[in-house]
Amino acid sequence: MLWHASSDVDVRFDITSTQSNPNHPNADVLYDVNDNQAFARQMQAIPGVNFTDATQAFGGREEYRNTSTFAGPGWHLDATSMNLTIDWDISDTLSLRSISGSREYDSDALADLDATEYQFFEIFTGARVDEWSQEIQLISDGDRLDWVVGFYANSVEDTQRRFDWQFMPVADNTGTLVPLVYPGGPLAGLAI
Repeated sequence: MLWHASSDVDVRFDITSTQSNPNHPNADVLYDVNDNQAFARQMQAIPGVNFTDATQAFGGREEYRNTSTFAGPGWHLDATSMNLTIDWDISDTLSLRSISGSREYDSDALADLDATEYQFFEIFTGARVDEWSQEIQLISDGDRLDWVVGFYANSVEDTQRRFDWQFMPVADNTGTLVPLVYPGGPLAGLAI
Protein backbone atom coordinates (compact mmCIF):
# COMPACT_ATOMS: atom_id res chain seq x y z
CA MET A 1 0.00 0.00 0.00
CA LEU A 2 1.39 3.41 -0.97
CA TRP A 3 0.14 6.61 0.61
CA HIS A 4 1.19 10.06 -0.63
CA ALA A 5 0.84 11.86 2.70
CA SER A 6 1.94 15.16 1.17
CA SER A 7 3.94 16.41 -1.77
CA ASP A 8 7.11 15.71 0.24
CA VAL A 9 6.20 12.50 2.14
CA ASP A 10 5.46 9.00 0.85
CA VAL A 11 4.53 6.08 3.12
CA ARG A 12 4.66 2.49 1.90
CA PHE A 13 3.40 -0.49 3.90
CA ASP A 14 3.88 -4.11 2.80
CA ILE A 15 2.73 -7.29 4.48
CA THR A 16 3.48 -10.82 3.32
CA SER A 17 2.02 -13.93 4.88
CA THR A 18 2.80 -17.53 4.02
CA GLN A 19 0.94 -20.43 5.56
CA SER A 20 1.31 -24.05 4.62
CA ASN A 21 0.07 -27.19 6.30
CA PRO A 22 0.24 -30.03 3.78
CA ASN A 23 -0.47 -33.59 4.81
CA HIS A 24 3.06 -34.84 4.27
CA PRO A 25 6.46 -34.42 5.90
CA ASN A 26 9.87 -33.88 4.48
CA ALA A 27 10.97 -37.26 3.18
CA ASP A 28 14.27 -38.83 2.32
CA VAL A 29 15.11 -41.50 -0.21
CA LEU A 30 17.46 -44.17 1.04
CA TYR A 31 18.79 -47.12 -0.90
CA ASP A 32 20.01 -49.09 2.08
CA VAL A 33 18.38 -49.94 5.37
CA ASN A 34 20.80 -50.20 8.29
CA ASP A 35 20.53 -53.93 8.95
CA ASN A 36 22.48 -53.63 12.20
CA GLN A 37 19.92 -51.43 13.94
CA ALA A 38 17.92 -53.17 16.62
CA PHE A 39 14.71 -52.29 14.78
CA ALA A 40 15.85 -53.98 11.58
CA ARG A 41 16.92 -57.10 13.47
CA GLN A 42 13.58 -57.25 15.28
CA MET A 43 11.71 -56.75 12.02
CA GLN A 44 13.39 -59.84 10.63
CA ALA A 45 11.75 -61.80 13.48
CA ILE A 46 8.20 -60.73 12.53
CA PRO A 47 6.39 -63.44 10.55
CA GLY A 48 5.47 -62.30 7.06
CA VAL A 49 7.76 -59.27 7.02
CA ASN A 50 10.72 -59.56 4.68
CA PHE A 51 12.78 -56.56 5.77
CA THR A 52 15.36 -56.01 3.03
CA ASP A 53 16.67 -53.06 1.05
CA ALA A 54 14.83 -54.15 -2.08
CA THR A 55 11.47 -54.59 -0.32
CA GLN A 56 11.53 -51.89 2.37
CA ALA A 57 13.76 -48.97 1.36
CA PHE A 58 11.88 -46.56 -0.91
CA GLY A 59 15.00 -46.11 -3.03
CA GLY A 60 15.52 -49.87 -3.26
CA ARG A 61 11.95 -50.23 -4.50
CA GLU A 62 12.55 -47.36 -6.96
CA GLU A 63 9.85 -45.31 -5.23
CA TYR A 64 11.47 -41.91 -5.31
CA ARG A 65 9.60 -40.16 -2.52
CA ASN A 66 9.63 -36.44 -1.91
CA THR A 67 7.46 -34.01 0.02
CA SER A 68 4.75 -34.12 -2.63
CA THR A 69 4.41 -37.92 -2.76
CA PHE A 70 5.17 -39.08 0.76
CA ALA A 71 2.02 -40.11 2.68
CA GLY A 72 3.08 -39.65 6.28
CA PRO A 73 2.32 -37.08 8.99
CA GLY A 74 2.40 -33.43 8.01
CA TRP A 75 4.39 -30.28 8.62
CA HIS A 76 3.46 -26.69 9.36
CA LEU A 77 4.77 -23.29 8.25
CA ASP A 78 3.46 -19.87 9.23
CA ALA A 79 5.51 -16.79 8.26
CA THR A 80 4.55 -13.12 8.35
CA SER A 81 6.66 -10.17 7.26
CA MET A 82 5.73 -6.48 7.61
CA ASN A 83 7.69 -3.50 6.25
CA LEU A 84 7.08 0.22 6.61
CA THR A 85 9.07 2.71 4.50
CA ILE A 86 8.71 6.46 4.93
CA ASP A 87 10.42 8.85 2.46
CA TRP A 88 10.58 12.56 3.27
CA ASP A 89 12.03 15.03 0.78
CA ILE A 90 13.45 17.68 3.08
CA SER A 91 14.70 19.76 0.12
CA ASP A 92 15.51 19.31 -3.55
CA THR A 93 18.84 17.67 -2.68
CA LEU A 94 18.26 16.13 0.77
CA SER A 95 15.88 13.38 1.87
CA LEU A 96 15.28 11.21 4.93
CA ARG A 97 14.21 7.57 4.70
CA SER A 98 13.02 5.27 7.50
CA ILE A 99 12.74 1.51 6.84
CA SER A 100 11.13 -0.58 9.61
CA GLY A 101 10.68 -4.34 9.41
CA SER A 102 9.14 -7.11 11.48
CA ARG A 103 9.22 -10.83 10.72
CA GLU A 104 7.70 -13.83 12.52
CA TYR A 105 8.35 -17.41 11.45
CA ASP A 106 6.94 -20.60 12.99
CA SER A 107 7.57 -24.05 11.57
CA ASP A 108 7.26 -27.66 12.65
CA ALA A 109 8.34 -30.61 10.53
CA LEU A 110 8.49 -34.37 10.86
CA ALA A 111 11.03 -36.09 8.64
CA ASP A 112 11.09 -39.81 7.93
CA LEU A 113 14.79 -40.65 8.11
CA ASP A 114 14.43 -44.38 7.61
CA ALA A 115 12.58 -43.81 4.30
CA THR A 116 10.33 -46.83 4.71
CA GLU A 117 6.63 -47.14 5.49
CA TYR A 118 7.60 -48.07 9.05
CA GLN A 119 7.83 -45.48 11.80
CA PHE A 120 11.16 -46.36 13.36
CA PHE A 121 13.61 -43.54 12.76
CA GLU A 122 11.96 -40.13 12.79
CA ILE A 123 13.06 -36.57 13.48
CA PHE A 124 10.93 -33.60 14.53
CA THR A 125 12.17 -30.01 14.28
CA GLY A 126 10.42 -26.88 15.45
CA ALA A 127 11.50 -23.25 14.98
CA ARG A 128 10.19 -19.95 16.25
CA VAL A 129 11.87 -16.78 14.95
CA ASP A 130 10.94 -13.19 15.85
CA GLU A 131 12.94 -10.44 14.17
CA TRP A 132 12.74 -6.69 13.82
CA SER A 133 14.93 -4.15 12.08
CA GLN A 134 15.15 -0.38 11.78
CA GLU A 135 17.15 1.61 9.26
CA ILE A 136 17.37 5.39 8.93
CA GLN A 137 19.10 7.00 5.94
CA LEU A 138 19.93 10.63 5.25
CA ILE A 139 20.44 10.91 1.50
CA SER A 140 22.00 13.77 -0.42
CA ASP A 141 21.72 14.12 -4.20
CA GLY A 142 24.04 17.03 -4.93
CA ASP A 143 25.40 18.45 -8.14
CA ARG A 144 28.95 17.23 -7.58
CA LEU A 145 28.65 14.70 -4.72
CA ASP A 146 26.02 12.15 -3.72
CA TRP A 147 26.20 10.65 -0.24
CA VAL A 148 24.25 8.49 2.20
CA VAL A 149 24.71 8.30 5.96
CA GLY A 150 22.61 6.07 8.10
CA PHE A 151 21.92 3.86 11.06
CA TYR A 152 20.80 0.21 11.17
CA ALA A 153 19.64 -1.91 14.13
CA ASN A 154 18.46 -5.50 14.11
CA SER A 155 17.22 -7.94 16.76
CA VAL A 156 16.56 -11.67 16.26
CA GLU A 157 15.08 -14.08 18.76
CA ASP A 158 15.52 -17.60 17.41
CA THR A 159 14.33 -20.70 19.27
CA GLN A 160 14.81 -24.10 17.65
CA ARG A 161 14.24 -27.61 18.95
CA ARG A 162 15.03 -30.98 17.43
CA PHE A 163 13.89 -34.38 18.63
CA ASP A 164 15.12 -37.68 17.22
CA TRP A 165 13.65 -41.01 18.17
CA GLN A 166 13.55 -44.63 17.20
CA PHE A 167 10.55 -46.89 17.60
CA MET A 168 10.76 -50.60 18.24
CA PRO A 169 8.15 -53.07 17.04
CA VAL A 170 5.36 -53.66 19.53
CA ALA A 171 3.43 -56.79 20.37
CA ASP A 172 -0.24 -57.22 19.47
CA ASN A 173 -2.75 -58.87 21.80
CA THR A 174 -1.38 -62.33 20.90
CA GLY A 175 2.19 -61.37 21.74
CA THR A 176 3.30 -61.27 18.08
CA LEU A 177 5.67 -58.42 17.19
CA VAL A 178 4.18 -56.03 14.64
CA PRO A 179 5.69 -52.87 13.10
CA LEU A 180 4.30 -49.38 13.45
CA VAL A 181 3.35 -48.15 9.99
CA TYR A 182 1.99 -44.95 8.54
CA PRO A 183 -1.80 -44.92 7.98
CA GLY A 184 -2.54 -46.25 4.52
CA GLY A 185 0.98 -47.65 4.09
CA PRO A 186 1.61 -51.04 2.47
CA LEU A 187 1.52 -52.85 5.84
CA ALA A 188 -1.20 -50.74 7.45
CA GLY A 189 -3.19 -53.89 8.20
CA LEU A 190 -0.49 -54.96 10.65
CA ALA A 191 -0.62 -51.74 12.64
CA ILE A 192 -2.16 -51.71 16.07
